[in-house]
Amino acid sequence: MTMTDLYKEAKRRLATQGADFLLSQLFRFLFGAPPIELYAKGSIPSEADSQRLFTMIERLNRGYPLQYLLGEWEFYGISLKVGEGVLIPRADTEILVDTRCPDFKGSLITQGRRSLQWKRGNRHCNSERDLRCPFLGSRAFF
Repeated sequence: MTMTDLYKEAKRRLATQGADFLLSQLFRFLFGAPPIELYAKGSIPSEADSQRLFTMIERLNRGYPLQYLLGEWEFYGISLKVGEGVLIPRADTEILVDTRCPDFKGSLITQGRRSLQWKRGNRHCNSERDLRCPFLGSRAFF
């Protein structure tokens, strides 16, 4: 089976609105590149990878969130770990944070898997520290 065949079969099995986006995310997660790059390289998926993709599609079809399958999702330009029991960060929440916590707006300076800083006034807050936001209760941890 080629990547093109795998994509077509996966899309047939997923059969939902937004399937192209979901499959693009799954292909990046499983194969490390978007489908178009994999087609161009002539990549051939292993049987185990194909089966893993189909298993993930079955879970999506049962309503399991894509973000939980991937284990991380972007919020404010940073990749956050997510899983069951953790709220999924959403783009509309960024608008809420911008509105209620103006210190966050436009304040991201650097990003790394283990290092994150926000600029607040004349000082920086490291990811190991907390940022205060009245809307989020007393503090938000990053």
